[in-house]
Amino acid sequence: MIRAPLGRFFWILTVFILLGIAGVQTANSQSSPINQGNKNVDGLVTDITSDTITVDPGTGAIETFSIHSDQKFRIRKFKVGDHVLLVVDNNNQVIDILILPAK
Repeated sequence: MIRAPLGRFFWILTVFILLGIAGVQTANSQSSPINQGNKNVDGLVTDITSDTITVDPGTGAIETFSIHSDQKFRIRKFKVGDHVLLVVDNNNQVIDILILPAK
C-alpha cells in the first residue's frame, strides 16, 4: 500500500522537474542576444566590395549592407548573381551569410 503513493509521488515529481527544465530552456532561447533584432534577407547579390554587399530581394528595393568585421574573410567567395541569405543585425551589418541554391 505504501508503494503506490510513493510511485505516484515520484512520477509527479519527475513531470514537474521536466516541465521546469523545458521552461528554462524556452526562456533562455527567447532571451538569447543572437535572436534579438536580427533579420534575414534572401536575394541575389548585385554588387559586392570588401566592406559592403548589395542584394536584390526581389521586392523592387535593392538593399546595401555593411559587412561585420567577423565576416569579411568569408565575403571573398561570393560573387554577383549568387543567391544568398544574409543575417543582418540592428546596425544593418551582415553577421552571417549563406549561399543558397539558385532561384
